[in-house]
Amino acid sequence: MKIFHSGAKTLSVAAARVGIETVWLYHGLARKQSKADFPFLDHIYVYSSEEKTYFEDISPNSNVCLYPLKELSKLEKRVIIFLSKLDIRMSEKTILEILTLFLKKDYQIFLKKHPAYTGSLIHKIAEKYNLEMIDHEKDASESILSLRPSFTIGWGSTALCESLRHGIVPISLVGTRTGQSSNSQFHEEFLKSKEKKLDVLMGISYAADYLGLEFSWPVYPFKERTLSWKDEKERIFELLEDMSLYTKTLSELRMR
Repeated sequence: MKIFHSGAKTLSVAAARVGIETVWLYHGLARKQSKADFPFLDHIYVYSSEEKTYFEDISPNSNVCLYPLKELSKLEKRVIIFLSKLDIRMSEKTILEILTLFLKKDYQIFLKKHPAYTGSLIHKIAEKYNLEMIDHEKDASESILSLRPSFTIGWGSTALCESLRHGIVPISLVGTRTGQSSNSQFHEEFLKSKEKKLDVLMGISYAADYLGLEFSWPVYPFKERTLSWKDEKERIFELLEDMSLYTKTLSELRMR
């Protein structure tokens, strides 16, 4: 018998005490844990090598595995934008800048809504630019394997970590929301969110992103593993002008 879960620590402790095998399947990027109270787990599945190394250190008796992902050898002139679950976390101005840039370069652009998205901004943009929405039942990796994009774009999404492992250059929009609406608007929309079970950590993550701050608790070095639209825009322009830099850029993102 095995128990599969995505973060039920109490269940893991109880299962271990009665000899039931436990498997933690991470949904999203892992956050740093306290080694003192981290439960024993037989198996842990994570998205990145950094997370694998981290959990091998704090739980040395666990079998820590990477989710299997295939590196793609041939990419198409396509872009997937992985969207945030809340309109307040996204900048319409930034999205339109990106659309203008990539459409001028004749890229085909696809939008992937977050499964919990309930806003209106993306539907407005998709209609205005006649953009195709990816089937919401497909996960990030399925979408990437199906479309084989040259670039993926998003806000702190696990999809950007998966993209790099697939051999695709990811572009981060974290911090691009800063200064585009008042604190009261942010607070109001956050409280109106239909995500009733958002925990404190996720709330802090949203606030940090909104304020353009680095959210340091995730194990994965997100800033180093993506090209930042906020801080490295010129480098993105340079890459689009000279795609012979693509392989070098990909290698650098994996190492820096």
